Amino acid sequence: MTLENTLDVTASTSGLTCSFQGGCPYTVTAAGLLTTLKDSPTDKIDVCGKPCVIDEANSSADAVQCTLPLVATAYSASTYDIVTEGTLHDGTWTGTAAAEEIAKVTDGKNMIDLVDSTATDCYFQVQYDENVVGVLDEAKFFISRLTDKDPFVGNLIF
Repeated sequence: MTLENTLDVTASTSGLTCSFQGGCPYTVTAAGLLTTLKDSPTDKIDVCGKPCVIDEANSSADAVQCTLPLVATAYSASTYDIVTEGTLHDGTWTGTAAAEEIAKVTDGKNMIDLVDSTATDCYFQVQYDENVVGVLDEAKFFISRLTDKDPFVGNLIF
């Protein structure tokens, strides 16, 4: 037996002005929404691909208030410095190496060599959600057992 209880959103905060930094209160009015969000590990209020954190103290059975998340776009990152230096956690890492090798790129140790036996054009990259950016502050790499640097001159792309 399947029981479905579709919520009817009757209102939400309109005319809201908030910065890319987020932190502003946002209210969604729907009978039973707070209970649904508290009881479900998957249901959430999502704004620009990020969760709007529920403020239970300012919510009721008929209206949920949440705090808007920051939105990191190329514009907001360069204009307002809303992102800070740190480890890249969000996003999906891919590349020409095997998945267990790609995992070494973000292991936080930087002591375990990533091995990619691709003959040419090897790479690794991170893909973020649409309209979200990562800010690369610093990149370090070490090529062990480098005896001839000529193949790399003019061929490394960043």
